[in-house]
Amino acid sequence: MKVYRVGGTTDQITTCELCGKPELKGTVQMIELDSDGNDFTDHYFGTGCAAKAAGWTQKDVRSAVRAADKAKREAAEEVRREAEAIESAYRAKAKEWWLREHYGTTDIHAAAKVAGISFVRLSCLFSDEYARCQP
Repeated sequence: MKVYRVGGTTDQITTCELCGKPELKGTVQMIELDSDGNDFTDHYFGTGCAAKAAGWTQKDVRSAVRAADKAKREAAEEVRREAEAIESAYRAKAKEWWLREHYGTTDIHAAAKVAGISFVRLSCLFSDEYARCQP
């Protein structure tokens, strides 16, 4: 008997590989495992066929789908947060460099005094220049 783990759902593949039923709202990605428990190949089934193929109940399949989809969302959110943190750190370093180059200090309040404008306006000037420099 084949051993599977649930990879989540997709609406990109809408035909069940087991029974051939077309135009499903989506399918369950069932990842077939090899004898060592490693991912071997992907199959896309409707929930009923996924349960049949794995020897599970539909309730078990739906529960595993929810868990897999939640794990995918959380992983994507973590990647987004990491990218945002990197961008934020890069932007902070760029702002320090810009302030030092233009006003001789990395303190935005001191730079604003040198420029004779509010620190909010100075931040906007930096943001505008930063945006122009981004690809």
